[in-house]
Amino acid sequence: MRVGRVAQLGRHPVKSMRGDRLHSAELTGPWGLPGDRGWVARGEDDGEPLSANKLSGLLGFHARYAEEPHSESTPTVEVTFPDGRVLRSDDDRVHDALSGALGARVRLCPRPPTPAGPDDDGAPPRGTYFDAMPLSLLTTTAMSTLQSALPDSAIDPRRFRTNLIVSTCADATGHPEFDRVGSRLHIGETTCEVVMRIPRCRMVTLPQADLPHDRTILRTSARDTDATLGVYLRAITPGTIREGDEVRLL
Repeated sequence: MRVGRVAQLGRHPVKSMRGDRLHSAELTGPWGLPGDRGWVARGEDDGEPLSANKLSGLLGFHARYAEEPHSESTPTVEVTFPDGRVLRSDDDRVHDALSGALGARVRLCPRPPTPAGPDDDGAPPRGTYFDAMPLSLLTTTAMSTLQSALPDSAIDPRRFRTNLIVSTCADATGHPEFDRVGSRLHIGETTCEVVMRIPRCRMVTLPQADLPHDRTILRTSARDTDATLGVYLRAITPGTIREGDEVRLL
């Protein structure tokens, strides 16, 4: 049964920095979209991976790969600073420049070159920088439902940092992806299991680019869906996915 089409594919090369829209990608089991969350800013003193939850200024940066990643590879990234400067991850100056711009001592670090371990529901695969699982999906219906509840807010896919935005029936309401938990979807050449809802935090409220700070997004999500939005997927059959691909319920 057809349930929608892939409207957007998104990848974020550096955790909590802005990323890019893709037209196609080779989906893998342990890594999701190759290169997604392949890099992270670590605290200089404790080595802990940092996200915008702790360092909201990270959302002011944009990261892109200098060459296309494949499978577990994490090629050099180019980081665009809020002031327009561009530095590459292989430039030794990038660490001090990031630290100065963020007001905290950090180092830009790639994902460890180790295979990801098995993932339990809600637990990130070992050796990755994911919050939980490597692949996420959000429907246009869910965003429209949230927009209807918050007509003065900017409900934009960039807030939710989701890999797949799936367009669904224009007159539908609610969160149809929630009903697919435990089911399998055929997307392009791939088959994915819908594993669980995605818990949301203050990240969705933070300003980035032209999007303003908006606490009402999390408050409304907490009231209506227990602060969840979108779902995590697990790739059963890897393959190519493209914008425009049908999404079918198996």
